[in-house]
Amino acid sequence: MISINSLSTNKKESLEKFAKSGYFMKGVVYLLIGVLATMTAFGLGGQVSGKTGIFQFILQQPFGRILLGIVAVGLFGYTAWRWTQAFINPENDQNDTQNKFRRIGFFISGLSYGTFATFAAKMAIKGGSSSSGGGGRTTAIAKILEVPAGEVIIGILALFIIGKGVYDIWKGFSNKHMKKVSDLGFKTKEAVRKAGQVGYISRGIVLLVAGYITARAAIESNASKAGGTEGAFEFMFSSTSAWLVGLVALGLALYGLFMMIKAKEFYIQ
Repeated sequence: MISINSLSTNKKESLEKFAKSGYFMKGVVYLLIGVLATMTAFGLGGQVSGKTGIFQFILQQPFGRILLGIVAVGLFGYTAWRWTQAFINPENDQNDTQNKFRRIGFFISGLSYGTFATFAAKMAIKGGSSSSGGGGRTTAIAKILEVPAGEVIIGILALFIIGKGVYDIWKGFSNKHMKKVSDLGFKTKEAVRKAGQVGYISRGIVLLVAGYITARAAIESNASKAGGTEGAFEFMFSSTSAWLVGLVALGLALYGLFMMIKAKEFYIQ
């Protein structure tokens, strides 16, 4: 494991810029997902979208291709930061079992956001996409289900998503989300802490639902049952009160806002 202390100051500064741009663009995406889903829940228009649906929304705005290109660059930065966390250990964590699992999670997260960044870049270059993100995910899961032990692979993926959801909820309740956030006045920091707390818990709930419907797809060997953020919201809308879903969606918007604030305050020791 390479230590962050072995890197030059210039390389540390470059990593910090990657992380900041990544956190900010991740925040923008989640803020839009949350706001649009909240509007849907409270009958104010809007739409239920996952990350790739938000890319389409951005593309439809004035200068959409340029904006989406900027988002793609930021998400590539976040991908680079996640893989840095996986391989370089920039936060100087102990090399124990718990942190080894965390680094595996960082690698998988980087792989996921790298896929989204590539998708956004292709949309920005081509000016659109012939298939939706949800359809692409369903197709990918369908192909995995066709291979031997495909249900087991999807089941493991579901367990990972559920585990991430539990971790996010714990992170919100334990205030671990405030790590690396500094230089804020007391009142401002308390407001940011509460926003992040609600945000992480809400994102955890969405991940738990996404994990459940992915597990259901594995058990029933039916790719159409699976789904990410968009599928989770659609399931919640069909299963519970729109007002409760709206509160979760609003929390997800706060998570996005927290990521944007974290981008400004983030630093590498």
